[in-house]
Amino acid sequence: MKRLSPILALAFLITACVSAEVRPYSADLDRLDEALERADEYVGIKEQKISTIENMLHSRGVTPLQQYNIYGELYKEYLPFQFDKAKEMLENQEMLADEMGNTSMRYDALLEKAMILTTAGFFLEAEQVFEKLDTSAFDAAQKVSWYDVRQKFLHDYNEYVRTSSFAVPDAGKIAFYQDKVLEGTPEDSNLNRHMRILRMIERREFERAYDENMAFIESLSPEEHDYAVQTYWQGFICYNTGREDEMLKWWIESAICDLQGAIKDNAALCSIAVNLDLPQETERAFRYIRISLDDAVFYNCLLYTSD
Repeated sequence: MKRLSPILALAFLITACVSAEVRPYSADLDRLDEALERADEYVGIKEQKISTIENMLHSRGVTPLQQYNIYGELYKEYLPFQFDKAKEMLENQEMLADEMGNTSMRYDALLEKAMILTTAGFFLEAEQVFEKLDTSAFDAAQKVSWYDVRQKFLHDYNEYVRTSSFAVPDAGKIAFYQDKVLEGTPEDSNLNRHMRILRMIERREFERAYDENMAFIESLSPEEHDYAVQTYWQGFICYNTGREDEMLKWWIESAICDLQGAIKDNAALCSIAVNLDLPQETERAFRYIRISLDDAVFYNCLLYTSD
């Protein structure tokens, strides 16, 4: 049998390596797949935690104020997990606040409700919540929450109708409300840092945003929801600066954090899927998209209808 010459053998080896190209993020994708295999386990942990908190509602002698606070804890757990249940917890808080005659506590619940409706894209419903608020009665913390939800509402609503002829009233006040959030929060707070980075992104100051957000990420624990949020934005920043492999690295970090926290309101996994461009990654990409769709159905905001 005729043997290949060393030159031809080397050529075949190079061709094989190219056809089975391995990207720097391949090991990270393996980590992501391992986390996906444990997704049901992470959901079980979340559900057990929710069940433990719910049991506190039925404790003997629990007061309406304690119930209000327990519903607040449940809201935090449900917020990235199931939209309709998170909304229900806020409505329970609103009802209890009315029973106690505590307008301030009612406003706290309504401000949170306006934010989750805005985040889910239910702008008309969020506007109806705004109409129930008397901003002159807000305390300092509520003012910051109000400025935050208003800038989020106007920004997202404006993006939603960008291609239509409809003009969002007060859209010109987005920067004003963002400035108010920055003025009302400490510079080292997560909200302040997040807001500053978003403004850099909006101004397309991507290199500056890259450095600022990297420092922010390094200050966060991988167990925090804020870690999932900021690593997602780091991937977006990398996307806009041509750092394709690093982009996927950060989106993978975000997706793993989402999985470990049983966060169903997520964006990273789908972003990874649509940016996997090697032929051997096609099946994986479709699998990620199916999981993302299943998460969206589980989160349930698509099924929400206003009362």
